[in-house]
Amino acid sequence: MPKQIFLQISSSEIVNITQIKEFSLSQTGVYQVNLLNGRKTYTSRRYAQAIRKEFLK
Repeated sequence: MPKQIFLQISSSEIVNITQIKEFSLSQTGVYQVNLLNGRKTYTSRRYAQAIRKEFLK
């Protein structure tokens, strides 16, 4: 079990990591976050480096 269940992907959005289906990288360097329920959201550039470091090892 991960020590943190939630991941902040932008200044206004936090997602449950158990509900993340996949990440895809856009040409602008922003990650699209695809969730298990079919919804899509995007990270901000500010949080992209932290996501790469912690989640996409």
